Amino acid sequence: MNEKVYKKGDIEGLIADCPREDYEAIAFLKDGSKSMELRVARTAKQNEPCGLAKKNIHDWIWESGLKIIDEIREPKILLATSYDIENGVIKRHWEELVKEN
Repeated sequence: MNEKVYKKGDIEGLIADCPREDYEAIAFLKDGSKSMELRVARTAKQNEPCGLAKKNIHDWIWESGLKIIDEIREPKILLATSYDIENGVIKRHWEELVKEN
């Protein structure tokens, strides 16, 4: 079950329930329609150079997603891995992240 927990203007964020997957995720809805799901590999949270170990991972995903949501023109599922994150920042452009179906 997804639980609505974040909201900023016309953007809502739902924490994705994915206990059997190797990622944490938030689904971003714009005007009530799913625009993007941003996933972060659990290994990135544990990898020291990523800088996520002491952060609330869902707060971090929400803040990171807000930085790119306006560039998304059609629904996307993006996965950020430990190779994409450094010192708490996604270092690659969203178009370079792994896109999933």
